[in-house]
Amino acid sequence: MRDSRRLLPAVLLAACFGCRAFQSPVLEKSPLIFTEVHFAPSSEQGGSAAEFIEVGNASDGPVDSTGWSIAGIGECTFNPGVRIEPGQVVVLCKAEERIQELSGGAAAIAGTFTGKLKNEGETLTLLDPNGRIADQITYDATNAVVASAVDTGKSLQRPKGARNWTTAPPSPGSW
Repeated sequence: MRDSRRLLPAVLLAACFGCRAFQSPVLEKSPLIFTEVHFAPSSEQGGSAAEFIEVGNASDGPVDSTGWSIAGIGECTFNPGVRIEPGQVVVLCKAEERIQELSGGAAAIAGTFTGKLKNEGETLTLLDPNGRIADQITYDATNAVVASAVDTGKSLQRPKGARNWTTAPPSPGSW
């Protein structure tokens, strides 16, 4: 009974502030995690051509991208053989040239996707080469933080070492 009383305030806070819709489960054993999602670029940024998903290596060793993929965005696979160093981020996008313009040429492009990121929200799932869930983000435009990124040119970003996401100007290729 005592444990449930301590848990109740956390559950109520999550329900009141919509935390579930804006947190990613950080799995301790996953070397790669989502770090940025630019789902609603402004028309000045290039609209849907400027959409991208950024993934970072949160482990102490390099990761080979072969076989990694993202579910929930049409066909989205990493280019095989890309070595992702510890602390490095890579970008998956629709239009590589547009992302390089946004990043000043700094983004390491590791793959492309064929779908469109949904402005109203969706679930993106990072899958390891064995098809296991490595990370997941569910964003929902009814959440105030997520809504603040729609058509403003901002992206959802997970700061290094953080569990919760925030919005900021897009920064493809930097964590």
